[in-house]
Amino acid sequence: MDSYYSFILPTDDAFKSYIDPLSVAKGEPELWEFYYDEKGKRVKARAYEYDMASGVKGAEKSTAPTVAQVDDRLEDIIDYHIIVDTIDLSHDGKIYYRNKANGTVRVDVSQQGGYDVYGGYQIESEQPIHVTMDNIKDQTKEGNGKTYIVPNVMMTSLQSAYSAITAQAGDEANPGPFYEFHKLMGESGAFYVDEDFASFGQTIEAFNTYHYTIYIPSNEAVREAIDAGLPTMEQAEEFILTQEENYAFDEDDYRDSIRAIIADFVNYHIQDNSVYVGGGHNVGNYETSTLDAETGTFCRLSVVGTNSDLTVTDGSGNEQKVLTENPALYNIMTRDYLFDDSDIQQSKLIETSSFAVIHHVKDALYHHKNQVEGYKEKVKRLQEEFSINE
Repeated sequence: MDSYYSFILPTDDAFKSYIDPLSVAKGEPELWEFYYDEKGKRVKARAYEYDMASGVKGAEKSTAPTVAQVDDRLEDIIDYHIIVDTIDLSHDGKIYYRNKANGTVRVDVSQQGGYDVYGGYQIESEQPIHVTMDNIKDQTKEGNGKTYIVPNVMMTSLQSAYSAITAQAGDEANPGPFYEFHKLMGESGAFYVDEDFASFGQTIEAFNTYHYTIYIPSNEAVREAIDAGLPTMEQAEEFILTQEENYAFDEDDYRDSIRAIIADFVNYHIQDNSVYVGGGHNVGNYETSTLDAETGTFCRLSVVGTNSDLTVTDGSGNEQKVLTENPALYNIMTRDYLFDDSDIQQSKLIETSSFAVIHHVKDALYHHKNQVEGYKEKVKRLQEEFSINE
């Protein structure tokens, strides 16, 4: 009760148009209609086939969602609609707000009066939910927030961090702005498939039921790092070929050693806490996913955010702003789901999830000076060590 809340409250009719994320992950999208069963005195749901491209609802499915599934999705929805802040700050330029689910929603002041609110899915589909002035319910002086009645349910992003980065990576023939770093993420093991839980394809190995920021440096910055000494798996394979006559050479161990160096570089670009351009005044030192072997602590980044920009300073002292010229390359909202069975077709519930935002930056991030030169020396020592023919 000491905090101030903004409760986004969907009407009963709003719950007739919920896109189930698990069904999307299965490749068979369903539109759920929640309803109150007077006889059973509880909320139930009907599921319908759904065409994501056209937005057309199809035939009702023969099997309805179970009680456990309904409760699971309702809990997820409720947490996503509770904001621990006042969205009235949108008038001052703060448009991104974290909610109880650890996700983020966007709130714009509407030209029609009131607000336009967006969950991740509403941003992706460009379908804002309008809150009229007469649907804003203020509490009493003793209250601790406002209620905003909306005609649609806010839904979270249906793109994973992997899919969002891949979408901007392109390929070798037509590289996109995330191409080089995407390659390194793949080589480092940052992308992985969980053996215990199904998901939207590959997930981010460093994620653990929280909210994160991923900074993607430019292709030029990554190539500069490689030229200066950051190894690649392609270079590792070239060295392995030189050891064909060395029967004591352990190819897998050498690959793992090089992969660990790449991961040290990549993981420093993955930070705890989602920070957005337009997320209000924000000053903090945030842990990354790179562990400092000497201190046993995670390396940090310093971040200063305002309603108009976001500045990140790495451990080497390099300060740079998130690139905002292209709206498609910053404030990219994602969610990595893990579902309750390793077989996606057998999954029923949301086991857990992690939210993330992705930003494009010009330069690579380094946790200390001469970091890449250190990589170069380490690769040299590894090659000398692994080249010994016993």
